[in-house]
Amino acid sequence: MRSVSLYISISAFLPLCVSAVTFVCTTCVYLSCLCMCIYLSTYCVPSQTHSKWFVIWGPCWAGCAILFLGLPSLPPAPQILLHPYDIWNVTGQDVIFGCEVFAYPMASIEWRKDGLDIQLPGDDPHISVQFRGGPQRFEVTGWLQIQAVRPSDEGTYRCLARNALGQVEAPASLTVLTPDQLNSTGIPQLSSLHLAPEEEAGSEEGEDYY
Repeated sequence: MRSVSLYISISAFLPLCVSAVTFVCTTCVYLSCLCMCIYLSTYCVPSQTHSKWFVIWGPCWAGCAILFLGLPSLPPAPQILLHPYDIWNVTGQDVIFGCEVFAYPMASIEWRKDGLDIQLPGDDPHISVQFRGGPQRFEVTGWLQIQAVRPSDEGTYRCLARNALGQVEAPASLTVLTPDQLNSTGIPQLSSLHLAPEEEAGSEEGEDYY
C-alpha cells in the first residue's frame, strides 16, 4: 500500500471529481479516465497519461473509486437496455418499436428491416424514426413508427446501436393480420400495439423526427 505522503502529493495535481451525487466526474471529458480514491474523494486523469494504471471505463465514478495497478481495460461496446418488443397488429393500425441504449461515447441508433442493410425510413413516407437523449446520462432512446401497417410491413426489424467502440443490435418481429385473420384467431379486438405504456407516452413527448 502506498504511503499517505504519496497520496497527498498525487492529489496535488489530480483534478477532484466533484459530482458524487450523480456519479459522474464533471472534470473528466475524455474517452476513459483513471480514478484514484484519496481520503474518500475520487480524483481523475485522462487514461492515456498513465497507461499502466487500471482504467475505469466511461464516466469517472465519483465517491470512492479505488485505482489498481495493472493492465488497462477497454470500454465496452454500446449496451441495449430496453429491447424492442414483438408486435401483432391489424392492417391500418399504427405501431411503434422502441429501443433504449447506454454507451460512452454516445451511440447512434439506426433501424433496419429483415436482413437488408438499408437504413429506415428511407423514402417510405409511412415510416418515421425519432431519437432523443436519455432517460439517463449517456443513454439514447429511439423509436420507429409505422403508420397504417399493411401486410408488406411484416417482418423483423432491428435496432442497431453503434459508436467508435463497436455495435450491438436487437431484433423484434411485426406480424400484420387482416380483420378476418384476427377474428379467426379468437383474440379480443386489438388496438394499436406499441411497446409499453410508459414508452408510448415517452415517444409522444419527443420532437426530433427524421
